[in-house]
Amino acid sequence: MRRLGLKGSGGPYELPHGHLWALVGFQASAYSDSGEVSFTVNVKVADKRSFASLVGSNGRRPSANSEYPQVSEWHVRLGNLMRANTGAQNLDQWWTVTPESDLAAVAEEVLAAVAAYALPEVTRRLSGEVALDPPRMPVEIEPAD
Repeated sequence: MRRLGLKGSGGPYELPHGHLWALVGFQASAYSDSGEVSFTVNVKVADKRSFASLVGSNGRRPSANSEYPQVSEWHVRLGNLMRANTGAQNLDQWWTVTPESDLAAVAEEVLAAVAAYALPEVTRRLSGEVALDPPRMPVEIEPAD
């Protein structure tokens, strides 16, 4: 992920930007176990100011794997981007890793999908070419005394 310009390790990755969070997160299936792990990839661009108004300005960042209806954001599963305009019924994409899996091949497939499908859409939102979705549940901000 770092070779694509993202920072982080172990799951949450960030593409640095001034006033927006650009995040890629890995979500393991609840049905994963020691013999098989299935995971999907979530992509998020969120407004830092509206997120800070939700949680306070403590430096915390949103999770790419959660939606925040009070925040101006764009949140999508990588599979939805991969299958957009294909007519596919199931738009989700899960990868499965077992002890027999070729981990390098799985990693390359995921990196290629992030580079081809996620990063162009993230870049469009970071540049302002495409607007973020407005909050679905605006946060009520207390007036200052």
